[in-house]
Amino acid sequence: LCWDAPGEEGQYNFAFIVEEWRNGVLIGEITRDMQIIVLDQPNRRPLIQPLAELCVEAGSLINQTITATDPDGHRVIISGFGGPFNTGPDGQTLPQAQQLVPPAFARLINGGLVQNQPAQATFSWQTNCNQLRDEPYDITLKVTDVPPRPIAGLVSFQTLRIRLIGPAVQGLTARPTAQASRRAVLLNWQAYTCGAQGTQLIVYRKEGCTPDNIPPCTTGAPPGYVEVARLPQTATTYTDTAALRRGIGYAYRIVARYPGANGGFSVASTQQCLELPLLVPVITQVTVDSTGSSTTRPAGQITVRWSRPLGLQPGDLGGPYQYRLLRAEGLNGTSFTPVATINT
Repeated sequence: LCWDAPGEEGQYNFAFIVEEWRNGVLIGEITRDMQIIVLDQPNRRPLIQPLAELCVEAGSLINQTITATDPDGHRVIISGFGGPFNTGPDGQTLPQAQQLVPPAFARLINGGLVQNQPAQATFSWQTNCNQLRDEPYDITLKVTDVPPRPIAGLVSFQTLRIRLIGPAVQGLTARPTAQASRRAVLLNWQAYTCGAQGTQLIVYRKEGCTPDNIPPCTTGAPPGYVEVARLPQTATTYTDTAALRRGIGYAYRIVARYPGANGGFSVASTQQCLELPLLVPVITQVTVDSTGSSTTRPAGQITVRWSRPLGLQPGDLGGPYQYRLLRAEGLNGTSFTPVATINT
């Protein structure tokens, strides 16, 4: 409600309705009224310096300085209200059954004290992962001046908006691997401990390894990524086998999804890129050492050399491995028959 500025002294009443919604359903409402007393007195209201919106990662300690001044040089009192304080209208801490947010709770250091201006107070809040939600926290700050009697004191308000975001999954690595019937990419990452029970880890993938220009305080996967798997929070590895093509670069990210209608997403992990190698041996040399025929001795000899499959690790496919060399007659021969079997 903004009324700038009343043109006549008097007492004015306003009524407004407060609605409570849960999961998109209106579950209750209450009507409240407010009285405004307009006086003609030589006093100007105090001011709180503008506050920028804060975006912090869960687990960070917030120490935000609040500065208030009064144009008439009066002393001022800074006070604060909002869910993170977990206090009732009387300023007392709410019991556990009525807690507005999980602990730890915020404090306003030097709040409620009469100070010479410019006055300062510090909003201090040790955040944690249990307080994560998609919607920001709004802290209402109030400054009241203390003029000499009989001049009435005036107030001003300022809102400090805090967006609390979940940390990114750390330590993501990606490497090509193989399964008996298909191509595969093996992902590994560090255990993720942020989030309440029911938190999921979502694996995202895109073709190409172009860098992503992600603005600060952005949660969820960047544009261009598609979801390939949802895993429990306890997972630390995943093997991707979904429609992978050789010679194509793939980029991976992991995002945490927090439970509940207002849970939201974490910051995306760092991008891990790779290109699927050829998991097959490649013939590098075919040399005719000597010629002959089936009726002469010695018979002809050909030397064949090849490279082992690039990207194939000793633990892939379970081993042991075997090379099978096949041969066909003629430059355009199609009828191949085995000529050698080599175990590794």
